[in-house]
Amino acid sequence: MATLNLSYNVFTGFEGDNLFVPLIYLGILDLHSNMLNGSIPLPPPSIVVYDLSDNLFSSLPPNLASNLEFTVYLSLSKNSLTGAIPGSICNASYLQVLDLSYNYFTSELPHCLLETRLAVLNLKKNKLSGSLPQVISEDCRFRTIDLNGNNISGTLPKFLVNCTSLEVLDLGNNELHGMFPYWLGDLKNLRVLVLRSNKLYGPVSMPRSHLGSNDSASPMLQIFYISSNYFNGTLPKECFKNLNSMMNNSKASTSLTVGFKYLDLGGNYYQNSATVTFKGSKVTFVSTLAMFNSLDFSGNNFEGEIPQEIGELKMLLMLNMSHNALNGTIPTEIGDLQQLESLDLSSNELTGNIPEELILLTFLSSLNLSHNNLVGKVPPLRQFLTFTNNSYLYNPGLCGKPLTVQCGATLAVFPASVAEFSVHGTWLFIFTELGFVVGLAVVFVPLMVWNEWREQFNKRVDRFLRHVLPF
Repeated sequence: MATLNLSYNVFTGFEGDNLFVPLIYLGILDLHSNMLNGSIPLPPPSIVVYDLSDNLFSSLPPNLASNLEFTVYLSLSKNSLTGAIPGSICNASYLQVLDLSYNYFTSELPHCLLETRLAVLNLKKNKLSGSLPQVISEDCRFRTIDLNGNNISGTLPKFLVNCTSLEVLDLGNNELHGMFPYWLGDLKNLRVLVLRSNKLYGPVSMPRSHLGSNDSASPMLQIFYISSNYFNGTLPKECFKNLNSMMNNSKASTSLTVGFKYLDLGGNYYQNSATVTFKGSKVTFVSTLAMFNSLDFSGNNFEGEIPQEIGELKMLLMLNMSHNALNGTIPTEIGDLQQLESLDLSSNELTGNIPEELILLTFLSSLNLSHNNLVGKVPPLRQFLTFTNNSYLYNPGLCGKPLTVQCGATLAVFPASVAEFSVHGTWLFIFTELGFVVGLAVVFVPLMVWNEWREQFNKRVDRFLRHVLPF
C-alpha cells in the first residue's frame, strides 16, 4: 500500500482536477496542516486513510462518498466547510474514524451516522442543530462521540447503553434537556463524560433499582463534568462511591489510557486528547487520562452538605463545586485527597473554619474559597502561604495573612512544624468580635478584582475539554 505524506507545508492548491484519482494503489494520503483551499479533492478509490485537516477548504464534492469504499479514517477537521453533512457518507461501510470538527456545518446531524459501525465520531464545534436519534444500532461500536459546541437539542437517547465500548462521551455546550441520564452508569468502559452547559435538570441520583447492583456504575470514569446546568438536590453519596478509577486501588489502575488502534499500518493510532487551561497554563494530555482525574459540578443548584465520601477519591486532581447552594462545613476528608492540585468551593453557603487537614494537600496550587461564610484563621503553613487574597474574598469572618484583617491575640496558633501536626487533631479557635469598620473593609473589597478573576475562571472552565480528539 503506497503512502503520500505532504503535511506541514504551505501548499495552497492543486494543478488540475482529480489529481489523485488515477493513483489506484495509493492507500494513505496525508495533506493536513497546509493552506489548501477550494473544494475537497476526490481521493483515489483505493484510499484507506485520508487526512486533509487544518487547511482552508470550503466545500465538499457531491460525489465524495463514492470514493470512500475502503476508507477507514477520514479527517476534514479545522477547515471552513459549510452546509449540511451529506448523508451519503454513511455508505462508507468500512469507516471507523470520522472527524469533521471545527467547521461550519449546519442543519441536522444525519441520524444514519449513529447507526453505522463507526468507532469515533467527532463533530465538535460546528453549528449542527436538531435532536439526536432515539434509536441507535444494537451493534454500536462507538468508543468516542464528541458533539461539543453545537446547537443540538432534545434528550439523550437511552439507546446509548448499547454502546458498551464507549470511552468518551462529550455533549457539552449544546441545548440538551431532560433529567440526569443515570443509565450511563451501565457503560463500564466510560472514561470521559462531559454534559456541561446544557439545560439538564433534576437530581443527580440513581433509582433504587441501580443502587443494589454489585457492579459499580461507571467504574472507569476519570473526567466527569456536569457544570452549568440546572441540577438540584443534594450531592449523591453513591456517585462518589462508584468512581473506582479515582480511588487508589488495583482495579482502577490498569489500562486507563483512551485511544484505539484503527488500522495496522506501522503503529498508526487515533488517540484521544484533552487540552485544558489548568492553573493558568494550557496543557495537552494525550492518552494520559489516567493521570488527570477531575470533577466539575459547578454552576448548578446543589444544596446540602458536601458528602464525606469525597475523601475516598484519592487520585483526584481537580475538584470544582463552586456556584451552588452547598452549606455546612468543608469536610475534613478533603485533606485525604493528597493528589489534589485545584480546589474551588467558591460562591456557596459554607460555614465554619478552613479545616486544618487541608495543610496536607501539598500539591494544591489553586484554591478558591471566596463568597462563603467561613470564619477563623487562614492556615499559615505550607502552600497556604502562597495563596492571595482572591482565594478568600467575601468571607467576613476570616482573618490572618494574606488578608488585611488580623486575628485576635487569643486565637490558637497553628503548629510550627508539620511533624507536630496530627490529621485527627482538633484545634480550638476563640474568635473576638470583628469591628464594624473592619467588616465593611472586607465586604467592600474592590469589585474589579473579583470580576477579573471570575472572567478568567469562566474561560478556564469553558476550555477544560477543548480537544477530546486530536487536531
